[in-house]
Amino acid sequence: MTPVQSLLSFIADQQLPSGGFTSISTHKSLKHSYQTVFFPAVIACLLAPLNKYSTAKQITGKIISYLLQQRSENWTWNYWNRTAAQYQHMPYPDDCDDTFCALSALQLHRSHIISGEVLANTVQLLTSVELQEGGPYNTWIAYDLTGTWRDMDFAVQTNIAYFLSLHDISLPNLDGLFETACRQKKWDSKYYPQVYSILYFLSRMYKGKYSKNICAFLQASQRADGSWGNMLNSALALLTLRNFGIENNDALTWMRAHLEDAYKPWPFCKDPTIHGKAYTAGSAALTAAVCAAALEPLHISKKVTRSYNSSLVPAIISTVPPIFQKQAQEVSARYLETSAGYACTQIAHDTYKALGQPKAISEAVLSELAKAQGLGWLAYSLFDEVIDEKHVEMVPLAQCLYRYMLAIFQTYGSRGFNAEASEIYTQMDSAQQWELMHCTMPQKQLPDFQAYDVLAEKSAGYMLGPLALLYHLGFEAQSKEIIQTKRFFHNFLIAKQLGDDMHDWSEDLKAKRLNSAITEPSHLKKHVDYLKNMCEITTRERQKAKDFLSHYKRK
Repeated sequence: MTPVQSLLSFIADQQLPSGGFTSISTHKSLKHSYQTVFFPAVIACLLAPLNKYSTAKQITGKIISYLLQQRSENWTWNYWNRTAAQYQHMPYPDDCDDTFCALSALQLHRSHIISGEVLANTVQLLTSVELQEGGPYNTWIAYDLTGTWRDMDFAVQTNIAYFLSLHDISLPNLDGLFETACRQKKWDSKYYPQVYSILYFLSRMYKGKYSKNICAFLQASQRADGSWGNMLNSALALLTLRNFGIENNDALTWMRAHLEDAYKPWPFCKDPTIHGKAYTAGSAALTAAVCAAALEPLHISKKVTRSYNSSLVPAIISTVPPIFQKQAQEVSARYLETSAGYACTQIAHDTYKALGQPKAISEAVLSELAKAQGLGWLAYSLFDEVIDEKHVEMVPLAQCLYRYMLAIFQTYGSRGFNAEASEIYTQMDSAQQWELMHCTMPQKQLPDFQAYDVLAEKSAGYMLGPLALLYHLGFEAQSKEIIQTKRFFHNFLIAKQLGDDMHDWSEDLKAKRLNSAITEPSHLKKHVDYLKNMCEITTRERQKAKDFLSHYKRK
């Protein structure tokens, strides 16, 4: 039996019939045993890369059942097991740390459970606890965010951001928070006594330019024997470095020589203070899970390297005439070098990968489609600037970018695609004109968004790259693949814009713009209900699209 197998067997032995685990709360020689939601959720996340082991699957299957039993009707979680005595005697509100650790566990192991309704509840939750628009977010899910339960914790933000990253979502405010912390080398938390826990959480999704500061800090604090003081801290540090692409053989050697310490409840987080005494919580099962993940390096999943935008921005700048190149550089930094810009430019490439036909289309064609998506993204972003902020100096560049986008799509699109694209351009222009006529204050009456189709039509250019790709591969306008792809993007774009409008309504109102979130007195409930519906439809249509693409792949 390998060390990893032994550790997994130990975790299975430690698991309670409920699917949870016992944690040990310690203050010097004083000890209490508890049952929480937190430790099982974190263990499930750690074991996700080890699913090739049947023991790991059995453990996580029980954890998932346990987490589902512990959720509230609004898909939030508490630190305590809701049937434990502590839930009554030492009550806490539900909180974002446990909630997003649990949601991440569900996403990693049973992604179908995270339905459109669950995602809509998550959006509502974040909106209700945001301390400023777009984050950061309050730790506690409480009605009163001004008193005892008002709290912003750095580690909690990392766990929120990790769940969002599993859906390819990043938030500029959280990204900025992480960048500042890493630049200043300040990673503090009220709830985690050791920095190694915090850095591990952060490393799962942070890939910013100051990641080198995290690596330098860990390398400088590593002891001469290869450890970071104890088995848990060492395994966490090793995983953190690995998430940034650095392997540490000295740490692996030390861990293999001290495996007996992998079965101990080393302190991981803080527990409630009792009679003025501060307690820390640990779990032998958690230590074993961290060590199992650390000792199985070949099976740790790695994020795909984002390669397009690093070369795409220079390609776009060199495309436009010299008189526009300085402006193009500035607007590219604003709109392309962002997660949203990246998602837009990569969408054709992601669609191609889903088809599973590695030699069907050349890399040069994919690069041109990415460039066309980038040109269109910049052009329409600038058109919005012109309309919203009266930046008329951007009109010539916007027109230039738009013209080059058209040229690329006309070059690589079939006759069927060009007809489709022409219809999409008309939809976008009409939606923009409708918005100018009905959503710019003052208005005699609030705009009627009806079925919200205008929200999708406004951003319909998002689907041009994928459609060009499918037409290039020979699909016809009436094929199920084309129809399903258009239907998916239509619902996706409505859901995306509804979420943006719910978040930006205050800022839009100050700028004298009326968005879909403020169109009637009962706007909020209608808006949330529709967002839930759109998320559910999008999830369902995504599955249908995957089925069609899988059928194509088999052919």
